[in-house]
Amino acid sequence: MVEDEADVIRYIFELYAREGLSIRGIAEHLTDDDIPSPTGRSSWGKSTITKILRNETYIGTNYYNKSKRNGKDREQRAREKWIPIDTTPIVDPRIFREVQEKLRRNKAVRRQEPRRFYLLSGMVYCPDCGRPYACQTQKAGKHRRKNDAPQYRHRSREGHCRNRIISARKVDPVVWSRIVEVLLDPDNLRKGYEESLEQQQATTKRQRLRLETLERARQKHEKKGANLMTAYLDPDIQLTKTEYLQQRTAIEDELKTLDAEIDEIRTQLASVAAPPEFETIEAFAGEVREQLEGADDLSPPEKRKILELLHVRVFIPEEGELWLEGWFDPPRERQSITSR
Repeated sequence: MVEDEADVIRYIFELYAREGLSIRGIAEHLTDDDIPSPTGRSSWGKSTITKILRNETYIGTNYYNKSKRNGKDREQRAREKWIPIDTTPIVDPRIFREVQEKLRRNKAVRRQEPRRFYLLSGMVYCPDCGRPYACQTQKAGKHRRKNDAPQYRHRSREGHCRNRIISARKVDPVVWSRIVEVLLDPDNLRKGYEESLEQQQATTKRQRLRLETLERARQKHEKKGANLMTAYLDPDIQLTKTEYLQQRTAIEDELKTLDAEIDEIRTQLASVAAPPEFETIEAFAGEVREQLEGADDLSPPEKRKILELLHVRVFIPEEGELWLEGWFDPPRERQSITSR
């Protein structure tokens, strides 16, 4: 690979990880800048960008023994049978892992994104497993959409801790009434903002320190893996294939454990909302108070905008006692919400 091509690869990773461009956006950007694709074409396709973003070769690891011939076809071997070959890395491993997590997260979001409007989409959480409820609409009958019942769903087969369905018609009004209480009390709004900001800063600091520790541990294990490969290829050491595979499997298991915790922390950090300036919340809350006190009814999208600004999270445990968290001091009393 010539250096110009390596620069393009690094540029693609930067555009996706740091500049926030989508895969389609990167393809259009490279095409508009007249940067030739790997095949020499003047236009880039989304599939080409995706393959580049997922290619481990760019962080210094290629593999052989990945597949075997089965008749006229080739089938992929189990990953533990792949033999890694060190190559010259051209992408920072940390950026590569960020990209993989972003690809995974965006895929999950696309799969769960509701087609219809839900006031609390992505905001209803289970306090036991920490996972959000998905949105669904239960149809009352064919061609009777006006009677469809919007719901928030927890499903064990999708990795949730239990099966449960909450009616949006029950929970949405309760949440909105709580938010109205918050907006009508400016003192509590400021107090809650300051407490939430302090708590988030402390949590984020702990997570970043833990992430640094895990990344250092990962670098050590990667080096162990590279040293093991060097030893295996050195005829003077005479490391058997069985010994090599056993040691490599142990290293890979340790790396998987580290990667799982690293990915979890990165996901948590990526999901942390940047705190809006309090003046923004305060001014917006004042406008909303005027509308509420004037008996002007807000539209669902307007309510949704307020919920997003306050970074509302709704927790509904199995016993049904709902509470709120966000950039505010929530009402202390809890409301019982029953399942469907």
